[in-house]
Amino acid sequence: MTREMTMAYVLGTSPAAAAFLVAFRFAYLLRRLFGEGALVNGFIPHYEALKSQDEKRASFFFRDLFYSISLLLIGVIGVLEFVLCFVIHRFALQESNLEILRLIMLSLPGLLFICLFALHTGFLQCQGRFFLTGAAPVVFNLAWIGSLLFYRNEEASAITSHLAVALDVAFLLQWVILLPATWKKLKGLLTFYDFKAFKLFSQEIRSLLMTLSLSVIGVSAIQINGFIDVLFARAADLQGPAYLTFAIRLQQLPLALFGIAISSAIFPSLSRACENRDELAAEGLLRFGLMRSSCLMIPCTFGILILGAPAINLLFGHGHFTNHSTFYTTLCLWAYGVGLLPSTVLLLFSQAFFARHDFKTPMLLSLGTIALNALLNSLLIYGLHWGAVSVAVATSFTSAINAVLLYLLYKKRYEMTFFSEKWRPLLQLFSSTVIATLACLLTSFWVGDNSFLEMLQGKFPSFPRNLSGQALQLVLPSLVFAVIFVLTSWITRCEEVLNLLRIKSRSFY
Repeated sequence: MTREMTMAYVLGTSPAAAAFLVAFRFAYLLRRLFGEGALVNGFIPHYEALKSQDEKRASFFFRDLFYSISLLLIGVIGVLEFVLCFVIHRFALQESNLEILRLIMLSLPGLLFICLFALHTGFLQCQGRFFLTGAAPVVFNLAWIGSLLFYRNEEASAITSHLAVALDVAFLLQWVILLPATWKKLKGLLTFYDFKAFKLFSQEIRSLLMTLSLSVIGVSAIQINGFIDVLFARAADLQGPAYLTFAIRLQQLPLALFGIAISSAIFPSLSRACENRDELAAEGLLRFGLMRSSCLMIPCTFGILILGAPAINLLFGHGHFTNHSTFYTTLCLWAYGVGLLPSTVLLLFSQAFFARHDFKTPMLLSLGTIALNALLNSLLIYGLHWGAVSVAVATSFTSAINAVLLYLLYKKRYEMTFFSEKWRPLLQLFSSTVIATLACLLTSFWVGDNSFLEMLQGKFPSFPRNLSGQALQLVLPSLVFAVIFVLTSWITRCEEVLNLLRIKSRSFY
């Protein structure tokens, strides 16, 4: 979040910032295809299956995969650099498009290191090591922040070029941080000769890649959707990609802290339960993930709707980030916020299928979302002229459809009974959230923030630019929301929330 605040202060939502974010989205697409999503989701179940038989054999598998992925990525990066260089020198493109291609070329080398980081992350998570893999990206963020501040007095296009190079170095450092912990685990299983005697694309690797190909297609559908989104946003508004990026970063804060954290934490255990055919344990883990996610994401969704504008104004409303930027970024945040819980459910059930080595079902549903997402974007942008917010609306809608279908298919296929006895806690949770939202809204009016109702009426609010006014409009209503939510949960004995907060249930009567 500090990184995004610095980005907003130095570059705002300028066309140069939007161009960098389009290039970064392309690099992120490749990162998800070859790294974090597909690789980790395929590696963990395969590694756990081998580890249950022979831990040394599992270590050989990790070693061979490390060398094979490295070679594959070096080849892919080399080919892409050549193609982009050819396009830049052979075709007469607009300067804005040339800038995007140059930034992509500068960003590609970091792809190797972020994918190796993802592989080591999966390995360490299988060993029960979560803190280091979660803390390592701090280095990446610090490099981003430092580069922006160091070059802040240069032109925007020069700043983004320096930033792209700095991020390549940051990805390298992020991966290097994990090497000591990985070595500490492997040195007791593999000798120095074992490290040298690797087998490129061994039988185990080929088996994984065959399975992984379905996951790659599924992940590619999601990431292609994301890349199409920024292209649609750029077509709707030259600053559109910047609005969407700042909005989704705020939406991803609770998603990363809670949704991704919960799904990542239960995935290794879920894989082991499925491998051992322990259906009771598997269902218990999923029920825990669903209920814990609901307790966190439902209040966060309402909080985003009521507090979205003052939050964006406090975090980003400085320097080159204008009131105009705050208004349109808030609209995008509202649209993304509605998809917060569906996105978490989608994560949980995608990994539930992955844990059972079923990559085909999530893949097919993800492919279906590409056409639906493109159709909705076209309708909302060119038909209804909603601008960049159209992209956020389409994203949330397709995430909800995908999540519901995955849930229903999983429930039917594996005869699970997730919410048969869980409706009362959800109703209690929803009631507590609504009461807290109303109290928060009244507090916002009291401190002079009418932005929520004004924006609903299509008006352009006047946001305060001084830090004290911005903080007052966010902090006090937020505290009221939190206090009233906890208090009403205690009164109604909402056990799921009380368990989360470690508060004993107690009646007033």
